[in-house]
Amino acid sequence: MEKLTTQTQTKTILVTDDDQYTRQIVAEWLQADGCIVIEAIDGSEALAACQRAVRPDLVLLDGVMPGPDSLEIC
Repeated sequence: MEKLTTQTQTKTILVTDDDQYTRQIVAEWLQADGCIVIEAIDGSEALAACQRAVRPDLVLLDGVMPGPDSLEIC
């Protein structure tokens, strides 16, 4: 599998899932590939994270979660 990042282009990815185990596995996989990972446990945290100074290059959303769901966030 080709790496997601290069030395000059580190990607920041927001991983949003209310299941801690799923969020942790995805985050570890992305970090191993050199990505910077921001984690959120629900839709409200995801929206707040997207409004901070460091905006993610990619947002991964759980389909069903507390607060605003993935469709509302999109």
